[in-house]
Amino acid sequence: MSALQPLFSAVGKLTGQVSGVFAPIDDEHPAPERVFWAEAARISIAQKHGAFWLLVDPDIWIWPPRAREAAREFLDERRKDRLNAKFDAILTAWIGVLAGTAQRGAVIEVSAFGDVETDANPSFTFGNRTGFSMGLGG
Repeated sequence: MSALQPLFSAVGKLTGQVSGVFAPIDDEHPAPERVFWAEAARISIAQKHGAFWLLVDPDIWIWPPRAREAAREFLDERRKDRLNAKFDAILTAWIGVLAGTAQRGAVIEVSAFGDVETDANPSFTFGNRTGFSMGLGG
């Protein structure tokens, strides 16, 4: 099974052309260009209350980037039903891709240069368990 199969199961098609949408023409881009999309994940690290968090934000990548606003209707339509169970399935799929495993409770260590132990090669450890917060009823 492909590492992207769980993502495909959650959202269907993973890439394509945005039908009928062209990137804006400007001085640097005088000819119309077709617009393409792909399922993507934005990755960042944040520090909250003394702990570091690996943030995985499922998104849809648009190429060329200057066409993102022109593709807004497509993006809204593609994301409109990504709530609760579906969003959790998408997030879990991306975490599986990053972790390289679907095993529950796995802890993964990554570094830029493999097994080289030096201060110039920081390593990061993360688990594949998701975290979320809910507002308190008030």
